[in-house]
Amino acid sequence: MHREVRLGQEFYFVLWDDMTEQAALARGEVIQYTSDWSRVRLRVVDSSLRTVVGRSSWILPDRLDPDPESARRHYQQRAREQVRSETAPAGAGTVEGGTALEGPVARAWARVAAGWGDVDLLLDTVEFESGWPANQERLAKLAMVVVLNLVPTIRELVGALPPGLAHDAVETALQSGALGGALRLAADSPTALLDRFAELGPDAASSAIEDLQALRSALVELAAEHALEPALAPTPA
Repeated sequence: MHREVRLGQEFYFVLWDDMTEQAALARGEVIQYTSDWSRVRLRVVDSSLRTVVGRSSWILPDRLDPDPESARRHYQQRAREQVRSETAPAGAGTVEGGTALEGPVARAWARVAAGWGDVDLLLDTVEFESGWPANQERLAKLAMVVVLNLVPTIRELVGALPPGLAHDAVETALQSGALGGALRLAADSPTALLDRFAELGPDAASSAIEDLQALRSALVELAAEHALEPALAPTPA
């Protein structure tokens, strides 16, 4: 049984705008619904993305929330579940010649690939939160904490692979910029970074995002160099 709604009732939801290729939080008014409430049509009455105001769209009832915080949180939860399903480990990788990668390399890479799904989601959501600098900084903090938790596994992976250019790029990314500073501040207790994030500098959020993207690129190169699977999902164009 779907949730009942009434005409004129207002809900919050996240709407994708094809014109700008952005997702935006919207407040909408119910203008139509199916007899079993399986779909609800809403007219956008307010949104941070002004181009969608006045438009109407059919929305599934489980995508509607009573307040903006819930709408944003549930959108991120759904996106996280999708990322996890798309990046779920599909088995051990192979090296050139078809020899199966087993043992510490396969296990370490599987953990890195699975964990990076959360990092990608947080970094993608930073753009969605344009206009809310405090939210963007919070997302950058959380992305950095996730990566700090992954660093021991990344180092285990790098230590188990032969040296090479990609190997060096990962090491450089770990030691440089905001990421290197975060490791010096909170390597032993990643969540401590939440309280010490400002110590990374006045542009900590933007620097953190750039450094995590650089680490991601280095990991992609490392995976390509050693044919590690599953591959990290491609970044949006």
